[in-house]
Amino acid sequence: MQGDALVRLDADGVTEKERHQLNAKYTSIAERADYFVAVSDPLKTVVVLDKTTLKPIREQKLKFRQLIDLAPHPKLPLSYVTVADDSTAPTFHVIVFNEESCETREPRGVFGTWVRVHPAGTFLVTAHESIYERGTQLLVNPDKTHVVPDYGTIDLLACYTLDEHGVPMFMDLKKKAGAGANGLRMSADGERVTFLSDAGYPMYSKNTGGFDPLDLQKMPVFYETKDRASPRDLAYHPHLPLCASASKDSVVFFHREKGTVEERAVEPVRYDRVHHVYFAPDGKHVVLDCEQGGVRALRSAAIKLSAEEVARVTNPADPGAVDNSEKVKAAKIRARREIEQKVNPAKFARIKAIEWLRLNNAFGPNHRIVPSQAAAFDEELAAGRNFQMTYGKDLVKSGRPTFLCIWNGALFIFPLTEQQEQAFDFPKSRASKRPGDKSGPRLDEPRAELYDLKFDNADALDGKQKVTGSVRFRELESETSHYALKIQYLVNDRVVTSYQFLGQYLGNSKEPIKFSFMPLLNDKVTVKGPIPVFMELVTFATAKHEGEPAIASNTLGQLVFVKEP
Repeated sequence: MQGDALVRLDADGVTEKERHQLNAKYTSIAERADYFVAVSDPLKTVVVLDKTTLKPIREQKLKFRQLIDLAPHPKLPLSYVTVADDSTAPTFHVIVFNEESCETREPRGVFGTWVRVHPAGTFLVTAHESIYERGTQLLVNPDKTHVVPDYGTIDLLACYTLDEHGVPMFMDLKKKAGAGANGLRMSADGERVTFLSDAGYPMYSKNTGGFDPLDLQKMPVFYETKDRASPRDLAYHPHLPLCASASKDSVVFFHREKGTVEERAVEPVRYDRVHHVYFAPDGKHVVLDCEQGGVRALRSAAIKLSAEEVARVTNPADPGAVDNSEKVKAAKIRARREIEQKVNPAKFARIKAIEWLRLNNAFGPNHRIVPSQAAAFDEELAAGRNFQMTYGKDLVKSGRPTFLCIWNGALFIFPLTEQQEQAFDFPKSRASKRPGDKSGPRLDEPRAELYDLKFDNADALDGKQKVTGSVRFRELESETSHYALKIQYLVNDRVVTSYQFLGQYLGNSKEPIKFSFMPLLNDKVTVKGPIPVFMELVTFATAKHEGEPAIASNTLGQLVFVKEP
């Protein structure tokens, strides 16, 4: 569209074939076999236009602050329109428009600023951005101190399944998909989606990610646009695993599934400025919205194609003909399971614990020890408590005394080594349970992943000396906070918690965090033998470390052996 004109271009993406005058300016337009569907933000209207006269056949007013994006269902007479409504939270959500009856529906919980529908019509993806006031900052000047708002952004990718009637239902969500959102792109076959933003993905990297829309938690293919192209712009090839992004004065190509940079331009492409990049419908040209000599226009450039690629472009497959319903169903089940595990990790730790006991007890999978121990687990979990079980050697198939612990939603199995067993006199045919404290609160999104936990002298720990060692981490979110490492363990039926405060930043993830905690034992607490110790990264609400901290990482556990005092 150009203003109030509708222009149809040839397959090369730049040659004008038709030009028609519209009765109004439209924000978005989509083509059907017999009509067009268009959205006008100035008129706050969704319109069905006659394909010959381009006059409205049917229309529906939408009394929202802004009408933003439009995506038609590929097989049903439905269109999905994103709107801004300041009276609701979140502000941006999706309206379903029936193109035949003009009926509009506002499905519950479907939000997004931009929307794209899979060519098979089995799911849709939205990108959402909203700005919120997260607090205040103090700006200290010589004359006075100013209190100014501090704003943050919520940047999300969301996937919704579509039933046979085109009704969306939530499936999966990716938080912090970027920052400073600029749009949403979906590949022609619906296998990749990209959240366009100023900051890029990972956050503030200036790179871009190609996500699998049916598994938004999986790491995307990374397109390294930093210092090379723009994270605000990306185009997917209509038939090939290829995408492109605008650089300052040219275009950069990436392999869609590998993320590698590819030299695809037949001739060097260089202009004064390139704003956006598209692929021509013929699949043989890239089209640049660019400026040269003060003139902004669409200009095309031929791209290099192999003989096999030419054949694919000449006789393209129809992505809408692919039946991906079983794939979507499996993705929905997996996403639901992951969400439930995130909301209630102890439930899934219980399932794994019972399965371990069923397979590893000395009497067989159907022995009464399984339901009796499951009842012991359930008693603690129902109270929201962590717990530690110890099984004597005659109860376990391996013949080794074993600890089974569920701690803050994570399951740990610690069998004793032969040397530890000889140094630790534990009843051979007994199971014992030691309750811990209540499970701690956990952040919705972890800030880091801990790994490679090492305690110094773990096999012969002097309980009167400080507990030292190191742990490595992968930073998942680069947010400032009041961080600390926390260890917990049970000594004489009492939970001991100790912290090492880290400050507002986690530091260089290439270097391990060295820790030093208070001794496990003191003059009043004496114990020897194996002790399960658990470690987490936590974050406090204040710099004074007041109140209960929230768990900000995964939970690690390790068995340390306290030697004879």
